[in-house]
Amino acid sequence: MRHAWCLFLALVWGCSQDAERTVRALNARSKPQAPILVKATSRALAPGVYEVEASVTPTSAVGHVTIDALLPRGAVAESQPSASFGATGRGVTRRMTVRVGAAEPAEVIVRAHVGIAGGVRSRGTIVRLGNTDRVSPHAAPAPAATVTLPGGARVAVVRSP
Repeated sequence: MRHAWCLFLALVWGCSQDAERTVRALNARSKPQAPILVKATSRALAPGVYEVEASVTPTSAVGHVTIDALLPRGAVAESQPSASFGATGRGVTRRMTVRVGAAEPAEVIVRAHVGIAGGVRSRGTIVRLGNTDRVSPHAAPAPAATVTLPGGARVAVVRSP
């Protein structure tokens, strides 16, 4: 019996070591991320007119920075919705401001591309225009019914239109 217990402990210890190595290997092979922080804010200038400010800060030196604002259908940019910058050092913030005419509520996607050794990497964020208290068009629908499963658990069921 003692030998069986020792064999069990050795097996568990060996499996945990293999699992740890597997997780490290998967993380090492995951897709590289863009070495930047992207932030965006908006403010109303007049009814239906907003100013979107995007800031991009590299966490390591990059070859170039490009910032784009992707506007929703029906929105109009009153100024250029993209900006390009040359080589940018670590911690140096690049900014772009664009005026947008849009019905509210609307969402603007701000994305940044940076040139690094081996290619170009991107990262983005979303900024809301207008009344942010309104429900987003991407919000989950309300549950349509509640069902009791055979085990006694109650589950909310959502049906798409």
